[in-house]
Amino acid sequence: MMIEKIEETQAQIVRLQNHVQMLQSTFADWGELPDSEPTGESICCLIESWTEEQK
Repeated sequence: MMIEKIEETQAQIVRLQNHVQMLQSTFADWGELPDSEPTGESICCLIESWTEEQK
């Protein structure tokens, strides 16, 4: 039982580390973009690009 909990915790740590890396990368990318008001198109593009990166 304890080994299962350790493995589960290790897997969760890996998922969280991957998530933090994605957030840091996104934040860096956004820092290079000009400030602007979001539009429906820009939001759709953002969602699509994020979805593609997750594959």
